[in-house]
Amino acid sequence: MGGELVRKFQRIYAGLTLRTLGQLNELYAPNIHFIDPFHAVRGREEFLRYMQQTYDGVAECSFTYDDVIEQEGRALVAWTMRMRHLKFRPDEVLTLRGASRLHFERTITFQEDYYDCGAMLYERIPLIGAVVRAVKRRAVK
Repeated sequence: MGGELVRKFQRIYAGLTLRTLGQLNELYAPNIHFIDPFHAVRGREEFLRYMQQTYDGVAECSFTYDDVIEQEGRALVAWTMRMRHLKFRPDEVLTLRGASRLHFERTITFQEDYYDCGAMLYERIPLIGAVVRAVKRRAVK
């Protein structure tokens, strides 16, 4: 059951758009608890509203999958997202690596997404972005 659900998760998110958000109903339990670096929501209706807001302005978004580690009722899915957003440098494609930690039974009951917020948002804002990139370069040295 789990492997099938994880593959469905990957398939739906690989081509998710504002028009196909309804497919998320197939993945998530009514009591889903979702966490990412910006929000935490409980319940499928609240989660779907959050996703609607998140995908508003997304010109294109796709995911490829790097690794999947699965145990009974749990999975960790490492991914690379490529996204172009109409509000943030609309001519630029952002590439962001991250991972989703999933708990599931017949559907996903818990999801926590991990990714670099600085790369996604702060590095793309004039002036603030230059500071964040400089700090990251110094940290790597």
